[in-house]
Amino acid sequence: MSENFAKFFYILFGFCLIFSLAARLIASQQEKKKDVPNKKLWQKLTVCFATLGIVGLFLLFFRQQRVYFLSMPLFWYLWLIGALVWLASILRWSMTKMKKMQKEIEERREKEKYL
Repeated sequence: MSENFAKFFYILFGFCLIFSLAARLIASQQEKKKDVPNKKLWQKLTVCFATLGIVGLFLLFFRQQRVYFLSMPLFWYLWLIGALVWLASILRWSMTKMKKMQKEIEERREKEKYL
């Protein structure tokens, strides 16, 4: 792996970890606001990007150390496919279940207004 290619991946995985920390801060703010659906979304993004960043750094470390079995290109493809599937599932959750949760909360608040 060339030096510039490795630097690109270090930066990419670093951004994943930084984004996971930012998402964790946003999730804690949503928890204070009692906004459960958004809190769950940001928690899911936190776990996703933290895991992708850490696993990516391990793959890059194994590639740099030339551990042949653990640095196979297959693992990089599996990492990419896993990332896409994970992000697609979070997106699907946000489009379906999150909107249902928000509607239920609004209906509950509307009913509590009159009680």
